Amino acid sequence: MRLPEGTQDRLSRLRGKSPVDPDSVLARALVIAVLTLLMHSALPATAGSAQVLVSHWPGADAAPLSVDSESPPANDDFANAAVITTFPFTDALTAKGAGPDGPLLCSGRRGTVWYRFTAPTDAKIAVDTFGSDYNTRLAVYTGESIDTLTEIACNDRAGPGPYGTEQSRWSLSVKTGSTYYFRVALLDQHERSGLLVFNAGEGASPSNDDFVDAQAVPNLPFSETTSTDFATLEPNEPQAFCLGGNAASTVWYRLTPTEDVLVVADTIGSDFTTFLSVWAERPSGLTQVNCTSRLSLPDPRLAIKALAGQTYYFQAGGFSFREQAGTLVFGLSVGTRPPNDDIGDATVVSALPFGDFVDNTTASSEPDEQVCGDTTIGASVWYRHRATEDAIIAVDLTGSEFVERAVSVYVEDELGVLLPFECSIRRRFGFVASAGTNYVFQVGSMASAFPAPRGGNLSFALESLRIPACPAPQFSVPDLVGDLDVNVRRERPDLVGVSGALGTDNFCATLEFADGSEPPGTDLEVTTFAWFVFDTDENPETGSDLGYSCAVDLGLGIDLSVGTSATAGVLVPLYQPGVPDAIVFYSERSLTISIPQSALGDGPPFNFAVMVGPRADPGGMPTMLKPSDCLPNGDFIQWPAALGNANCTGVANAIDAALLLQLHGGLINTLPCDVGDVDGDNDVDAIDAALILQFVAGLLDSLPAADD
Repeated sequence: MRLPEGTQDRLSRLRGKSPVDPDSVLARALVIAVLTLLMHSALPATAGSAQVLVSHWPGADAAPLSVDSESPPANDDFANAAVITTFPFTDALTAKGAGPDGPLLCSGRRGTVWYRFTAPTDAKIAVDTFGSDYNTRLAVYTGESIDTLTEIACNDRAGPGPYGTEQSRWSLSVKTGSTYYFRVALLDQHERSGLLVFNAGEGASPSNDDFVDAQAVPNLPFSETTSTDFATLEPNEPQAFCLGGNAASTVWYRLTPTEDVLVVADTIGSDFTTFLSVWAERPSGLTQVNCTSRLSLPDPRLAIKALAGQTYYFQAGGFSFREQAGTLVFGLSVGTRPPNDDIGDATVVSALPFGDFVDNTTASSEPDEQVCGDTTIGASVWYRHRATEDAIIAVDLTGSEFVERAVSVYVEDELGVLLPFECSIRRRFGFVASAGTNYVFQVGSMASAFPAPRGGNLSFALESLRIPACPAPQFSVPDLVGDLDVNVRRERPDLVGVSGALGTDNFCATLEFADGSEPPGTDLEVTTFAWFVFDTDENPETGSDLGYSCAVDLGLGIDLSVGTSATAGVLVPLYQPGVPDAIVFYSERSLTISIPQSALGDGPPFNFAVMVGPRADPGGMPTMLKPSDCLPNGDFIQWPAALGNANCTGVANAIDAALLLQLHGGLINTLPCDVGDVDGDNDVDAIDAALILQFVAGLLDSLPAADD
């Protein structure tokens, strides 16, 4: 069968290849698709499916192909919503044929089915999709028509099921005579709807479901276990800042202490994803004091300094996009501050390594507490260490249970004044410490992102690392000045070259830049990123082809990527079990990185390339997808270089011979890789260049020095 005239050329333009052979896979697939469409309407169909005859590859017999054509359920459309008349209510159906319908809000418009309920009396009801075998999203609406619907709830991932927690649930208060619509949709665009089980029931809400019925706490400690299955969210109920307006199924407690007291609230022991929020009753209305959730802590808890005579409201519940309800365990107790809460009580670290584990939930921020750069730390604890030697100090918060962690490092001068030295929000970072210097560490949670800091179990560790020694350069590869990507903005680094050497336990590389940092006066560490990619086994078939964003495909099988990061200080995480971090040092116009040999596979030889570029913003993520300069241009560096490979690019060729002649003639001072003495006479001259040319031409099987 011939393709329509012009089709071959159009296909070849799309694929960037020569005109398509009619016998090719693409042509056959096109023919099959056309035949399927033409024959579908002409063949008899059976209920639930249709059959078409399609040809397999040449030589095969024609065979029937069954095409699934499930009919839509009766309640596929809003206008045909299934009516709920009594409780309990359960409906099970196949939703495979359901189509899209309804508002775009509460995403998931595919495979929608609808239910409707008109309340005969005021009641508390709950609806769910537990028992369904696909990922659902449930929306609740009020309104008279599909065009005037008002969303009052949206839930996903609410409870048990074959997808773990990917079924939906919502509880709500219904009013006499009001009509409510429930839409169930397929959430995952890559799946198909399957068996839908829709349940609805009526129940009693907790006595403290509403704010006005907040349960009074008579004294501390206090604990209560309650079911929130039919707890609801009131219209215009205050929303906690740590949830972004996603509270659900809340209950309320209130406390008015007779004296100032440090109060700790928690939901430890609850069987669903909970949140906690504290509000103070002020003349202007409710003011939020603190907030936390299980999204931040495995066991949500928070602390407030409660003042005598002030009434505090504790709001606890679930999430509209996670588990909405369950068994809630709510507790209040009297807390105590950590012993190193204030800088005057900083824990003294006399020797390294050092480790400490403390709950900083009750930690405070002192008046006028130090701020390091843009990092404001609340709920902080303090440590003090006097360095006994020049070394790298690694700070590690791995094991802390909250994510809003931050560390500020200060140098304490002879007058006791704290001078900001290093700030980081990374779980691990490092800095170069000088012997005899006092360092003070402020550790806690970031206060800048939330009105009140959150805390939890904090793990704090210090260790001393040897400052790596880099041997004298063994290779030096230059780069053209001004060969920048014109699509990258002006604040960009321009590479002059890279030099490096292989030591006993590390590989060192130094990048030289044409100019200093841009804009002038800023640190190169803040404005510039560098990204090294290594093919550690010299095999392009292993590793990844991702990670190098320069315009040309190097043919490297990338086994290791190493990128610098300002917020890690001098440490560059390699994320390899048992392998130490790489270490980077900056100067005004260069950076030097030391990479452990253990990260480079079985050791040399290996191939590598490097790209550099501006950061998205000071301290921000590197713009790795838009490097401003690459080295080498369109090639990679081999180290140690093969004999005769004077430009370090992996193979000896005529370019290397030309470099040897330039060196011999005094036009250049050094070779990028010092491997030009191919005849082994301890001199690089025209004879070596001639031998390389003979080797390239196939007149020599190998270079003389390689046979020695």
